[in-house]
Amino acid sequence: MTLLRLLSFLLPLTLGAASAAAQGRSASPTYEQIGALVQGGLDALARGDTAGYLDGTGKAFAIAPQVPPVAYHHARAHALAGRTDSALALLTRLATEGAVVAHEAPADSAFDRLRRSPEWSVVAERIEASRQPISTSTTAFELPERDLLAEGTAWDAKTRTLYLSSLYKRKIVAISPDGTTRDFIRSGDEGIGPVAGLEVDPVRRGLWAASMVLAEGGIPLGDTTLLAHGLLFHYDVDTGRLRRRYVLRPAKGQRHGFNDLTVMPNGDVYITDSQSGGVYKLGAGGGEIVEVLPPKTYTFPNGITRSDDGRLLFVAHGSGVDRLEVGTGRRVRLGAPDTLSIGGIDGLAFHRQTLIAHQPSWFNRVVRLRLDPAQARILSWEVLERHHPRFEQPTTGEIEGDKYYYIANAQLRRFRDGKIPPWDSLSPVLVLKTDLGDA
Repeated sequence: MTLLRLLSFLLPLTLGAASAAAQGRSASPTYEQIGALVQGGLDALARGDTAGYLDGTGKAFAIAPQVPPVAYHHARAHALAGRTDSALALLTRLATEGAVVAHEAPADSAFDRLRRSPEWSVVAERIEASRQPISTSTTAFELPERDLLAEGTAWDAKTRTLYLSSLYKRKIVAISPDGTTRDFIRSGDEGIGPVAGLEVDPVRRGLWAASMVLAEGGIPLGDTTLLAHGLLFHYDVDTGRLRRRYVLRPAKGQRHGFNDLTVMPNGDVYITDSQSGGVYKLGAGGGEIVEVLPPKTYTFPNGITRSDDGRLLFVAHGSGVDRLEVGTGRRVRLGAPDTLSIGGIDGLAFHRQTLIAHQPSWFNRVVRLRLDPAQARILSWEVLERHHPRFEQPTTGEIEGDKYYYIANAQLRRFRDGKIPPWDSLSPVLVLKTDLGDA
């Protein structure tokens, strides 16, 4: 793969990346730096240097073993170096986890020798099984406005309104129960940039919106004075009036890109910062945005949700999902079965002792993760939707009772270099729903 294609698999969102650190370990390189290591290996391979390919992919794998494209390239390098057992082990892992990148293996010339081995049939069977669609969803809404690049969702139980954020149009759309749509916030109002995460605070009748303003996103911006700032907007959900805009200015050598957010029962707001790799908080009643987890804590922190009682936060990032005790600040990585990879999660929602997780880039699926009583480990998991024919970056969703509404086709990868394809080549925005009643 070229670096561009590699990064398209690496990045859960196309608007930049951030540094990483597992708990108790030093910060790891960004996705771009990881991709550069792999590309360096590919450049060596192009010169006929198989050992250089193995070295480059090995360095990337050492710091990002759970990233499927990195593991896939390392498997290729092992295969080309004649290390059949290592290549088979990595491919078997990827196929078992259901990684989309493994679908390339049956036609990849790097594995020609591998495909002649007796063990190949097991890998091939698992790859074929992972290709098969799984579906529990039906159509909820289809929006005529095709060029939204819809990313975030929010649900207002009082009015039964679903809200979608628009990255490209820099606005928020409201969908009524009958499917009628309207602009809740018009394009660029009050200086809002590309809108990512949304959340309704039902008690205080507010709607919170995170805005990610980054030049490398390529999205036309009405105001460039707040590039790489953390931007949080608080609206009155009943009137659309802006209550307040909160701005987190970057320190020297630092950049912010607020992505997703969750509102606690007491009104506190927690926000993931995908650009810096940290997590931030705005206390109930306003004030200043403060640091909860410092920059470079995670690779691309993205989805964030809370337990029903507000005692726990769950934060998705490049290596998995962390559970954060709000009262103590204690943070642990969720344990998971060997057959499950929980890296690269975008949207994350809590429902009755389970987490609903979107893995749009690496696995093209939405999964339900059943937690143990302590909510510290995933006991079992199931696919709710995989390889839907209209999946094109299924980013986020919202719980409504026992129903789950989610964006099926954000179409984020259609946008390139500040340009969006012609209207007739885009698809209507599709919102799917699935029943969670058997959780």
